[in-house]
Amino acid sequence: WSHTRSAEVTWIAPAPRDRIGPVNPAIVVFVLAEALRPSECTSLDGGRASVVWQRVKAPELQRYCDLIASGIAKLASEPGMPDEALATAAEAEKALPGRAPAAILSGRALLRQGRASEAYASLREAKRRNERALDEPHALLAWARAAGRTGRTDEAREAYASLLPSLDSLPTFERESAYVE
Repeated sequence: WSHTRSAEVTWIAPAPRDRIGPVNPAIVVFVLAEALRPSECTSLDGGRASVVWQRVKAPELQRYCDLIASGIAKLASEPGMPDEALATAAEAEKALPGRAPAAILSGRALLRQGRASEAYASLREAKRRNERALDEPHALLAWARAAGRTGRTDEAREAYASLLPSLDSLPTFERESAYVE
């Protein structure tokens, strides 16, 4: 398998036939976590000079981005590690308070724990922090699920309708359940 990075997305595609071999699940999780990196972390993706400059300008940003990526990876499979992801989200919030990605990570982890009301509140907070925070398919699916599980059927229906065009970007286990929901 190979992956390439476009402006915001990492695509995983089969390698040429002569290079097909066993797929390491850890690599798939890493690629998924990289693809879901918050926009404020993309400045760390440039060449060596830009990374060094960003670390000098905002040293806490690297730790924050690493924590968010770690938390995303902890939720990348079913059942995932929601307790650890929630703790990681709290650490990220302490590192750089007031950013939407930490609230999204928290909301997704709370939802996995079956705490839909708290998940809804966390995701609503993410949206308050950044009105486009729930545009990413994983966040939008969490929002739809939290809204539906807390009786907000109109919000859930609207979120699921918005999610339909991007369902292919979700992992199979989430995509299949989203179709049913």
